[in-house]
Amino acid sequence: MPADLVINPNFWLESTRVGREAVRVTSHAPVKGRGLQYFVTDRKENPEMFRWITDIERSLRGEGEINLEAIPESHRQILFTLGILVTKEELPKPVRFSCFLDEKVLPGGPNLKDPIVNPTFFYQAGDRPPESIQHQVAIGERFLSGYPLVWVQNPGNQVWVSYWVKEDQRKLLSSLRPGEKPPASPESVDPQLRSALETAEILVLRDFPDRSRKTWESFFTEARAQFQAKSYVKLPDLIPPLWLSALRRYYRDIIAEGYAQNGDPQVALRRVKHHEDIACFLHPQFAYLVSRIAGRPLRFTHDYFYSYERGAVLDKHVDVDHDEFGISLLIDYDPEPPGVTPWPLFLENRQGPIEIAQRIGDAVFYNGCELPHYRHALPEGHRSTSLLFHFVPQNFKGRIG
Repeated sequence: MPADLVINPNFWLESTRVGREAVRVTSHAPVKGRGLQYFVTDRKENPEMFRWITDIERSLRGEGEINLEAIPESHRQILFTLGILVTKEELPKPVRFSCFLDEKVLPGGPNLKDPIVNPTFFYQAGDRPPESIQHQVAIGERFLSGYPLVWVQNPGNQVWVSYWVKEDQRKLLSSLRPGEKPPASPESVDPQLRSALETAEILVLRDFPDRSRKTWESFFTEARAQFQAKSYVKLPDLIPPLWLSALRRYYRDIIAEGYAQNGDPQVALRRVKHHEDIACFLHPQFAYLVSRIAGRPLRFTHDYFYSYERGAVLDKHVDVDHDEFGISLLIDYDPEPPGVTPWPLFLENRQGPIEIAQRIGDAVFYNGCELPHYRHALPEGHRSTSLLFHFVPQNFKGRIG
């Protein structure tokens, strides 16, 4: 055990209570280089460790001080193993998600003629989204604070996204009004910012809402027919390009700073995070889209962030009934391929295996209870990162566990 240990300021507790009394705590501790550490401590079974863990947590909240030297060495060893005490080199940096309008410089751009402001546009100056959309989006703790946000929705798939506004962009962005022409002519705006505003669909053509709805209605018709016949369908453009770039950066930081668990019972060679904040932001918003494809109302259940390491194998399996339908969204791959990645997802029906080749940003919606699915060994030196979203019918009566 290293000599100079400090309290991990990023560890947190979840408590199980009987009345007002905590009888069990689960510690979550991100550790740089070791990943996210979990541990359950029962008050009756291990009262001393329970006391030290809860005292340390209270000290982080400013409710008292704790002398680490007073902790017995055997207990300090356990607290080090749990990531509650760490070396300074293991201290993880806080990771926050943001998508600024200059997230990624895209060549060219739509260069729209006579654009208007997206009719769904909202400017958020404070800490909360506009009241009219608060029931549709949930900002988690990992959203970067301290900046205004602008919100836009795709009218066809009904997904909202936000963009962070820098100081030199505030005057322009705060002056925009939904459905109106921008007060400054697009030609007078910095070309890079103008390209970003158009790529982000903040500035759009006047027929954009109708065109988007018609495009997605046509897709829903075709996708529903394929899903009914084959129990799977590929999904286009779930994530806007600037957001996809931001997600790739964000999840690389999540891994590097130790906020994902190393391995799970199903696959040892992957990093895992259940109900991660940004996944939770996206998950409920996909319910409309998958319901239209499935032809019946679906509700969201579990979501996961997975990053597979070289040699990882996903064994053939079917999903449990409380995760009947799934979206597998590929958000990153290293080394970045020029086209499809060399690690396909396989689905299997009565005719045999179906190879689903994915580019970064591609998603597939499938019935995981009907179709066995798997992946072969990930090539040496490669990493593949996906978000997995599960759904069940609205009238599902089983236990979501």
